[in-house]
Amino acid sequence: MKTLFRTRILALLLAVFFVAALPCAALAAERLPQRIPAGLFNLFLSDELQGPLYGPVKKVTVKSGESYWAASFDRGGKPLSREQFIPGFTNEQIAYEAGRPAKRVENAGTDKQTVYFVHYDPAGRGFKLLAPALGGKMAELGSGTTDGRGLVTAKTIRYAEGVLYDAAYEYNPAGLVTRETSRLTKRGTVNIERVYDKSGRILSRLFVSSPQPDGPATAESTNKLEYRYDLSGRLTDAFYQSDKPAATVTLSVKGEYDKHGNWTRLVMTRRDANGQASSQTFTQEIEYY
Repeated sequence: MKTLFRTRILALLLAVFFVAALPCAALAAERLPQRIPAGLFNLFLSDELQGPLYGPVKKVTVKSGESYWAASFDRGGKPLSREQFIPGFTNEQIAYEAGRPAKRVENAGTDKQTVYFVHYDPAGRGFKLLAPALGGKMAELGSGTTDGRGLVTAKTIRYAEGVLYDAAYEYNPAGLVTRETSRLTKRGTVNIERVYDKSGRILSRLFVSSPQPDGPATAESTNKLEYRYDLSGRLTDAFYQSDKPAATVTLSVKGEYDKHGNWTRLVMTRRDANGQASSQTFTQEIEYY
């Protein structure tokens, strides 16, 4: 009798435990580590510096020299804005609505500004990239499609003189880009494959560039980056190899971290096959909810 009673009590306790654990498991499945968003508008920041971000991140800013990259998020982890500034290359701000890019402002100099708007169809599976034109009208500069999660699966951007930029994307269940294929008229095709661990840290990136028949006479080139982490999940090293031109580079990383596990300062030392070294320092400022 006592054995039967104990068995029932144990079963009841297990049932209560699993029922109580369900909301936590569901929350964990919904709240994945955040990253500085890329997607529709290219982000010129190395994969390992984009994330993942841990904790209830409200805003993140990555800096190196005069360059900076920044993003803000709502309490649910969806992006609200993104900025990137690289002197002499890009200066832009992007506003997001419902986690999707809605408006991009590109600044060129002190008196020139270009504004782009993203219009989504009612079904939410397609979009158009629009810009103000003469007469108060909107000119279509590109279009694309998204999946059920709102992630861009394909895009086409039209440039002057008939130049087209096409890109297609594939994702893993966590919403991270695993395959990216892009083609620029008269320039060729680029294929990028990425592998991540279960925590969203990048493990490798394979980059293959192929020439186009109507473009410059260049041979196919391949380069690969592999990343190494310590037992705490902190980046320690990266290894780069390319065939054209032939090069082997190692990257050693020393970092400082906050209580959430996010890095606050990284010093990356690059050494080529001849042993020549150069370093670059990145800082990351994070505001939490």
